[in-house]
Amino acid sequence: MNMVFPFVPATNTAAAVWIEDRLQSFAESVLSIVPAKFSAYARVYHPAWQTINGQRTVIRWSDVATATNSVIHRQMQWPNIVDGYNPTHPPALNGSFEEPSTGSLPPKVSRPLWQALAPHTTTPEYCWFAVWEGHGCLNALVPSSPSFAIPHRRFHLFHASIEAIEASFSDSSFHQSANLWWPSDCAWCVATEIDFMTTYVAGTDAAIAALIACTELEVDKVEPTDGVTWASDTLNPPPSQSYT
Repeated sequence: MNMVFPFVPATNTAAAVWIEDRLQSFAESVLSIVPAKFSAYARVYHPAWQTINGQRTVIRWSDVATATNSVIHRQMQWPNIVDGYNPTHPPALNGSFEEPSTGSLPPKVSRPLWQALAPHTTTPEYCWFAVWEGHGCLNALVPSSPSFAIPHRRFHLFHASIEAIEASFSDSSFHQSANLWWPSDCAWCVATEIDFMTTYVAGTDAAIAALIACTELEVDKVEPTDGVTWASDTLNPPPSQSYT
């Protein structure tokens, strides 16, 4: 498989109909992001990056929340927990940090994620990958592939084997992952919404348990009715300044 651009354009969008049918209205809940009728759901946090003495390492949301005396919970939002964070003074780690990736699954996360999910599908060699049409610098094949719509979003559809989630849809140095991906047997579904710093997964109890057990990932089990917007964090105060 060509990992530079391993994706093959779909011939039609029939494989995505079930997702269109099982999503709620835009920004209502977890079920606005991943389909309903699964037994379990998870939220995967995109890591921030800490630089200490020139060494770039992962810093988890829970680390930032601890440093700002924020409440760590499954609906915590980045603007709320990072407010007041100073990476150059205790209790924060010394150095500086980069914020989590927005709208793209980081390579640091994609590999352990697909490796944890692969045993929970019968079709890891044939998965579907959808990328939002509005991203910049997309590969030239993207606009010519068939597209489908969910509330407020339109995606181009491709197929490849499961490990292709590590590849980028962008022709630039910026890594742009698929925004939606699922196996042909529809055993689970993964969504990285274009405005989110986290990724949501719908699947079986066993699949979600595998994600939670993976030490390379920061994951919370969530309820399908949980909110997904910044206003969903009701346990931490809103940021003192406007966050854009």
